[in-house]
Amino acid sequence: LLKGNDRLPQSKAVAFVNHVSKEVVVNTKGLPVLTEDKTYQMWADVDGIMINMGTVASNKELVSLNYIENAESLNITLEPKGGSEKPNVAQLYANGKML
Repeated sequence: LLKGNDRLPQSKAVAFVNHVSKEVVVNTKGLPVLTEDKTYQMWADVDGIMINMGTVASNKELVSLNYIENAESLNITLEPKGGSEKPNVAQLYANGKML
């Protein structure tokens, strides 16, 4: 479960991570729908380095993303349409620890 922070406390997303098949699917129903010039982007934190998992459409219920080995947490940021090379951590909206 990726919970919202002070910026969007009611927000949440659910990530389904299968370590055997190395698949990630995220349910974004708990995130606000964005304008067309913005997107959510998911990042895996591995040893303090944020690795891009892909952009997350806010108008789809389930989105497949890239699996990242050894992720300690998953994080969702607000980015310009098309995504970013580096996360805008000032726009971190939701995060959760990996189990």
